[in-house]
Amino acid sequence: MLLMVMMATGAVAFEPTHEDVPGVVIHFSPAASGKYIGCPAITVLPGGEYVASHSFFGPEARHRTRASTLVFGSTDRGQTWSKRSRIDGQFWSTFFVHDGSLYIMGTDKQWGDVVIRRSRDGGRTWTDPADEHSGRLLDDARYHSSSVPVVVHEGRLWRAMEGEDTWPARGPGTPHPYGAFVMSAPWGADLLRAKSWTRSNYQRFDLSRVGKKPGDRSGGWREGNIVVTAGGQVINFLRIDDAGVDRADLLPVSADGRTIRIDDENWGLIDFPGGRTKFTIYFDAVTARYWSLVNKQSDPDAERNVLALVSSGDLKRWKVNTIVLRHRDRRHHAWQYVDWRFDGEDIVAASRTAWGDSHNFHDANYLTFHRIERFRELTGDDDALWLPPSRPVVTDAFIVRHSGLEVAALEEDVRAFGNRTYVWQRVPGELAGWRFLRTLGGEPVPITVEARRDATLRVATAPSQKGFHMEGWRPVERLSFIYTSPNRTPMVVFETSLRKGETIQVPQSTWTGGVVLIGPEPTR
Repeated sequence: MLLMVMMATGAVAFEPTHEDVPGVVIHFSPAASGKYIGCPAITVLPGGEYVASHSFFGPEARHRTRASTLVFGSTDRGQTWSKRSRIDGQFWSTFFVHDGSLYIMGTDKQWGDVVIRRSRDGGRTWTDPADEHSGRLLDDARYHSSSVPVVVHEGRLWRAMEGEDTWPARGPGTPHPYGAFVMSAPWGADLLRAKSWTRSNYQRFDLSRVGKKPGDRSGGWREGNIVVTAGGQVINFLRIDDAGVDRADLLPVSADGRTIRIDDENWGLIDFPGGRTKFTIYFDAVTARYWSLVNKQSDPDAERNVLALVSSGDLKRWKVNTIVLRHRDRRHHAWQYVDWRFDGEDIVAASRTAWGDSHNFHDANYLTFHRIERFRELTGDDDALWLPPSRPVVTDAFIVRHSGLEVAALEEDVRAFGNRTYVWQRVPGELAGWRFLRTLGGEPVPITVEARRDATLRVATAPSQKGFHMEGWRPVERLSFIYTSPNRTPMVVFETSLRKGETIQVPQSTWTGGVVLIGPEPTR
């Protein structure tokens, strides 16, 4: 038995086992399907069951014409999940419970009508929003939303929405697509009737407030959260979809729900970690603080590969309490659009997760469930330095310990690195059936190999790398191959002998890192 460690520079189609995916996998949609996981939502039913959902987007999803959403349920506090229903004509949606029934509210497609449905059996069957009397609430423009809070305040239910800037008709100098408004309804009203809902004015996004001028590209506001201040002021807390802007915008709403406005004197723009990506905010009466899960994107720089728990006592000054999840690769790994709820001492959350064979970080292939235990007690000392916690790869000859790497097949045209698109080519037939531990170029990950018996350990590297030395290793020329860098870089295999119980640190001193290859025997 030989164990090969690939020292290479440059990720891939393989049959996933889901074993390394953080949290509990609720649903998986492989990248090759062209149907990506979108808009996760979760809630806790009055009896304690969990319900989660996601929509589909992507080239095979038909989300622009007839979107679909899958609904799942758990009766064991999120340990296992089963599919409960498929809803055609539902997109960008959120759950809420009202008067004992479960509701889902969003649009019927990308930039579609606003629709709401009711379920009296925990999400297994749903009403049909056929008209203004049965759940079709707005059909006069192109609307946008997500899994955002529905808040009860002063006898009304409140929810933020956005509309594409064709309502009213797009005017000159307004190239951004979204503006903000709020919908609300009396507590005792029939929520399936359009007349039950009050719609505020439509507030256009002001480009100059974020340092832009007419004609500049901007996504404007998105995915607003209704929050209520200690003094009873309803606020629409909005994400700003602009690269380079990690801020949020706070717009006050009138008590009757008819007016939303920009008020930079009292509210307005604030620094907010993760303000460029979607977030959900809820108020916790125990701590008298507002809490959220956000994609912190600075210090250090990140995309959606860092998920942070943040809180605030006044909505304006936010504290990063702890890093909940982190992956070093920002190109193919992400926890995003996370929706969540309080559950006693814990937070339960559903994530649109990119992992393994994901097309990229945005085009997620998993819906995952996560429990953040005793969230109020977490501090920076609890930061996730590297997740998921990695189980050793155990073979007959070796125990390989690592941090957060993935196992993939060593085959032609398989992606070689988690953060590059290079692939392996000219893989020798002698290595058929082998797998490898995919590394991240330029981000060395410690890999330790312990021999369970006397055995030969092999590594492969690009010997042309400057400053990299393989003292104590013997070349095995017949096992050379290449990866698809511009120079078609050759890989040369080396080997060394280990005694039973001996431990060796795999060389990690170059850009390539170490990628462990596991033989065709079963691992555990």
